Amino acid sequence: MEKNIIRKAVYLLAFSAALSSCNQKETRILRFLNPLQIDRNNEVVTINCNDLSNKIGDLPKGMLPLFLQGSDTLVSQNIDLNKDGTPEEILVEVSIPAGGYKDIDVMFVPADGFPKFKEKTNLHFALINETGKELDSMNRVQSNQTGVTSKVLQMEGPGWENDKVGFRNYFDLRNGMDIFGKIKPLMVLDTIGIGVYSYHLMSNWGMDILKVSNSLGAGAIGMEKDGKLYRIGDNGESGFERFYEGPLKTEFALHFKNWVAGSDSLDITHYISITSGKYCYESSVFADFPDDSYRLISGFVNKYADSLIFINSLDNHVFLASHSIQSEDKSVLGMALLIPREHFISHAEAPKTGEGITETYYASMQAETKFFFYAGWALGNQEFEKAEGFLNLLKEDALKFDYPIQIQKVKM
Repeated sequence: MEKNIIRKAVYLLAFSAALSSCNQKETRILRFLNPLQIDRNNEVVTINCNDLSNKIGDLPKGMLPLFLQGSDTLVSQNIDLNKDGTPEEILVEVSIPAGGYKDIDVMFVPADGFPKFKEKTNLHFALINETGKELDSMNRVQSNQTGVTSKVLQMEGPGWENDKVGFRNYFDLRNGMDIFGKIKPLMVLDTIGIGVYSYHLMSNWGMDILKVSNSLGAGAIGMEKDGKLYRIGDNGESGFERFYEGPLKTEFALHFKNWVAGSDSLDITHYISITSGKYCYESSVFADFPDDSYRLISGFVNKYADSLIFINSLDNHVFLASHSIQSEDKSVLGMALLIPREHFISHAEAPKTGEGITETYYASMQAETKFFFYAGWALGNQEFEKAEGFLNLLKEDALKFDYPIQIQKVKM
């Protein structure tokens, strides 16, 4: 309690100093409009900095935009990839009723007085013997054995999370993806995977809920060529690169160089990001495939799945999903890929046994693509107990992607 009071006092002092440095000319009003007849609660809106400048003028040097709704300060995040002091993108969390709008004041504040918002996304990557020290980059562990990787890396690789769900990557030749089911909206990955307690057992925050084996797990990537499936990253040079993490969004990349598949040596970059409030993470993949006969694939394990659900009736997206008792704790879990229609080619099922990728529902996509992997655990949200609840989430998110919140300048 005392720490919270101190933290609040520090925040108020910084915020008051920031506001006192502003004058009336630095305040603008933007109207956020919801084009859909569904409520948009705590939705993260991405604003390109150039677009913001076109609406309210250039950002003053050394200043950052703060978004105010009445007496409330909205959570926002500035993404400055080139570290020049001016963000390329600005994220702001808003709630707008169905078909409605909200007028938001934009006020410029000094960068050193910008408030620190509660983190709702997190990226953690550390050596097992230096758990408090974050890694910004690292070359992949050259093994495909848990017993080797777990002695080097906490969680066996990078873990990323938001207030709804968490994930991890096996940062070795397996290059698999796993799910941390969460029953509380806490950021927990910094502290798990160390000591004697196993994250495969239920804890007060949740647990590891997926059996990956030789599948693609929870949205890992591969390649399809002449009917054969290849696991990207099982050889060659591979590495991790941290970009940013913040209250609303976190992003990093996995780089694969000189990856050999058949007679080809290829380079692939897998960008991964997670946004607060979503039961998914986003992948953007760029591969230097020679021609269209090479196809990128991604998918999810079907070891315990009843059947594949394929929906092709949405305007601009398709999705592959499963929904059954397939969590490691024997509870209901929904998994899905939501893919822009323009990037989707086909879907299929990997062999149940054999060498390479097995036990996987997968989609074939273009070499440069993006997609979203969803995990809906019934213990984290009781609406996912029924398939309808999980599928409704996918359909609603697809609509939100198709019809983003619009932003207009309000004339004074």
